[in-house]
Amino acid sequence: MTNEDEQAPMLTFDELMAGTPCHGCGWPWIDDESWDFHGTANLTDEQRERHDTEVARFRAQHGDCGKGKYSMDGSLTMHCRRCCPPPPLSPDQKAAIGKLLRQSTDERRRRET
Repeated sequence: MTNEDEQAPMLTFDELMAGTPCHGCGWPWIDDESWDFHGTANLTDEQRERHDTEVARFRAQHGDCGKGKYSMDGSLTMHCRRCCPPPPLSPDQKAAIGKLLRQSTDERRRRET
């Protein structure tokens, strides 16, 4: 965990895909075993045990942080919103955001002329 005034460095996309642990907590962003979550009411006994184990691990490590948690789709490991920088955007996500921003800028310029 980091000091509240510090932010652990964000992983690069290549580091994320290579399985480099989060620089904030040391846990992976992408689990070895996929997690398809459809709500706690729909968990099998095995899934519930896995979920409850992860919740307990998160609370033990980040119970006093008070900033909430997040995870990646398809992965159960929970990360702290205070201690863990968010996972990096993929190249496709960056391209899509860039396209939206360019379209927005182009539209604004058309309206100004």
